[in-house]
This record gives sequence, structure tokens and C-alpha cells, in this order.
Amino acid sequence: METESAETSSSVTEDLRTSGNGSNSSSAWGEGACHDYYNILSTLVLSALMGLVCVVTITGNTLVVIAFAVDRKLRSFGNYFILNLALSDLIVGLLIGVYAPYLLRGCWQLTRPGCLAFLLLDYVVPLASAWNMALISLDRYWSVARPIEYRLKMNTNVAVLCMSVPWLAGIIWYGPSVLLWETLSGRKAVPDGKCYVDFYDNVGYLIACSCVEFVLPFVTVASINVLIYLNDIAASP
Repeated sequence: METESAETSSSVTEDLRTSGNGSNSSSAWGEGACHDYYNILSTLVLSALMGLVCVVTITGNTLVVIAFAVDRKLRSFGNYFILNLALSDLIVGLLIGVYAPYLLRGCWQLTRPGCLAFLLLDYVVPLASAWNMALISLDRYWSVARPIEYRLKMNTNVAVLCMSVPWLAGIIWYGPSVLLWETLSGRKAVPDGKCYVDFYDNVGYLIACSCVEFVLPFVTVASINVLIYLNDIAASP
């Protein structure tokens, strides 16, 4: 009986070990860790809201892009920056659709490279969008304050070059930190099955990011609008 009991115990232990190994293998990227954070009603409501935001964002900005492409009258230099803003917001809408399942279930199933690609866009695009609004304000100020110089120097090449600046700035600022933080820091901060940046706990860098992405664009837009207002007052009889 003792032998049979020992064999049975050994068999159970081996089964548990095998089961555990299989579970670890299947949950390598969070498959086994997936679970509903919310009840059915909350999940349905959140899914509907995120789906609505996603559809409205994608549809509205797609219409802007189509209108710009179809109607040549809309292709003024100032509208190039509005097109740039619409493109960035369109990407934001697409990212919402990618992020929604992760938000609802708490596990990322699109592999680590897919996570890094998502995070890079998730950080670069809002920065580009914020600075696009600053570009729109700057373009309006230039056209109002120095109209002759604006007509002489502004052309399609200059507009496209200005459009590329926010995107390049976002890639330069966030590219190394999103893609290389784990390598440079020598530690893995994000567990398998999760998708967030490795610098999530670096307060100093997060404050710097907030300044670059929100504070500076806001101050720039506000300052330029004040200058436009003062210019209008000075030009009025």
C-alpha cells in the first residue's frame, strides 16, 4: 500500500508539474493570464464606447483626408498642416482599436515586437498631434503678421518639410527610450503578457515627456495666439 501510495503521489506530482509547464508555455505572451477585468455589462458598455470613439475618430479624419485629396481648392498651404493633424488623429483612432482588447482583458497577445511598435506609435503620434496644432498657429501668425513674406517663401516643399518636423521630433525623442530602454538599463521591467513602456517608473523622464508633449505645445499655441491678437489690434485703425 505504501508503494502504491508513493507511486500515486509521484504520478500526481508529475502531472501537476507537466500541467504547470504547459500553462507557462501557453501563457508566454499572456494567453493564460487573460481574464475579464469587468463584468459582462461593464465590458459591453466599455467596448461600445471605445468602438464608438474609434469609429468616429477614424471616419471623421478619413473624410478630412479624402476632402483634401479630392478638392484642389482645399490644398492651401495652411490646410497642409490640418491634413497632418488629421493623419495623426486617424492613427490615434486605429491605435484605440488595437488597445481596446488589452484594456479589457489585461493581456497583450501581439508579441513583444508588436508591443514595441504599438508603444512607439502610441507615444510618437500624440506628440506629433500636439505640435501639429502649434504649427497651425505658427502658420496663421506668419500669414497675418508678414503676409508678403508668407506668399513669397511658403510653398509645397516648405509645408511638407514643416509637416515632417513633429514626426521626426517624436521619433528622436521617444524612439530610443521605447525601443532601447530595456537594453540600456540592463533590466526587464515589463513582464510577459503586458505592454507598457519600460520607463513607466522613471519620474524624471516622465515629467520631461509631459513638458515636451503637453506643456511646451500649449505654451507655444497660447503665445502665438496672443501675438496674433496683438497684431490684429496694432493693424486695426
